[in-house]
Amino acid sequence: MLCFRQRFCQTNNVFIICSLLLAAGFILQIKVLYINHQKQLRLMEYKQRISEVTETINSVEKLANYTSSLMRKLEMVTQTHKLNREIFLFNVSIYQSIATLSA
Repeated sequence: MLCFRQRFCQTNNVFIICSLLLAAGFILQIKVLYINHQKQLRLMEYKQRISEVTETINSVEKLANYTSSLMRKLEMVTQTHKLNREIFLFNVSIYQSIATLSA
């Protein structure tokens, strides 16, 4: 009878050890799945951030182009105004010369 109990205990110990090994393997697989899932979430978050940064860069580029075109227009208006002022001053000097010659 004692022999039967020893075999039962040995079998029970082997069963417990195998069960623990299977549980450890299962836990490791779950850990690997969890880590991969976290990596996937981080990659998706990075992709979203990159998309947001790309949209921001595009809007800044459009704004820079618009500002550049406004600056060109302002420069053209300034040059036109400067040219008109030079023409006006030239005409005034001509009229003053004519007035001094007439007097």
